[in-house]
Amino acid sequence: MTGTPTLRNAHAALAAWAPLTLAALMAWAQWSPGAFDTLVFSRSAIAAGEFWRLITGHFVHLGFQHFAWNVGTFVAMALVARHAMGIGYGRQMAQAAFIGVFVSAVLWFSGPTVSAYSGLSAILNGLLAPMLYANWQQTRDPSTFGVAAVSLAKIAYEAATGNTLFVDVAWPASAHAHAAGLGAGGLLVVGSMTYQDWRARKIGVFLRWCSPMRVIRRSRTSRASPT
Repeated sequence: MTGTPTLRNAHAALAAWAPLTLAALMAWAQWSPGAFDTLVFSRSAIAAGEFWRLITGHFVHLGFQHFAWNVGTFVAMALVARHAMGIGYGRQMAQAAFIGVFVSAVLWFSGPTVSAYSGLSAILNGLLAPMLYANWQQTRDPSTFGVAAVSLAKIAYEAATGNTLFVDVAWPASAHAHAAGLGAGGLLVVGSMTYQDWRARKIGVFLRWCSPMRVIRRSRTSRASPT
């Protein structure tokens, strides 16, 4: 039957376009005059009441190289997560939102240590954790731990040297942000594991309650009970 799409299908269609829409918005911010100065995470501006910078700071970049690397990686990760690991685009966007808020909170409460921040890399670090967890669940591939180790080594290198890998940017690497992003991703993994364990326990209790042997025992008990 054809006709108006169901709400579920409409939601799926919108979610499918979410990564490309976000990439397009970041491209607009990259080339729109004055957008960087208006959107970047700036401690002094946030303290003056420009609270949107807590979120928008993740979506502006320090030049084309920074933008191209982060946005290209984001789109590639979204496609791999969806088609190889079964993580829907809607779930990915929800994860990215949680990670972004978490990282901004960490940067703000870090005090004057972090005066400014920009870029999507902290969110990318966070999104990597649930991807690796999903890959391990599905494949039990030991290389999953290798990728995790490389990610940790990258953060450690940036913290020790202040330099960024893969791109050349004007600001030092923000180890605070990258570590916070990975930590937020870790929280998502722990939350997923906890939920799966709780669900398995609930289902297990339900199945034991409804099992044929239990039904037989209950039936026998009912027949044996005096009227």
